[in-house]
Amino acid sequence: MFGCNGRSLANFLYVHLLHKFKKYDLLKKRIQIEETIKTIKKADADVIGINEVLGEWQRKILINKLKQEGYTHFHSGPGHELTPEDGHVETLIATRMPSISIFSPVQKLPARHCFGGGIIGIHIPSKNIFVIQLHLALPTAQRKPFHI
Repeated sequence: MFGCNGRSLANFLYVHLLHKFKKYDLLKKRIQIEETIKTIKKADADVIGINEVLGEWQRKILINKLKQEGYTHFHSGPGHELTPEDGHVETLIATRMPSISIFSPVQKLPARHCFGGGIIGIHIPSKNIFVIQLHLALPTAQRKPFHI
């Protein structure tokens, strides 16, 4: 699930181009958080992962809306830099049961779009399961190992 796209293919493609060309002022205007929440409601999942969360401002909005849907625990991991004022793209995991962050990068990913939108790992003790939410967008020519 992508935090800025909702369910519309046309909006997805438009938003992707804005993101790729760093037009964040226009991108913010196109975000359809309500469509994202509709998709989450329909899935009725106990654990969800959302990629392409555009910094702290969008994470706060999503968390407030997800709390209304019964999610109680939230974990995020940083991705590539957006702009100095907007921070970094993030990956978010929300659960309806107690969960614990088990890892997140100590350092933020390099400020290049090829490194994608983040990574986070959690443990859900009551189910004894581990969840890793990872979003990388690595063009073939730029695939190089990196350590988190």
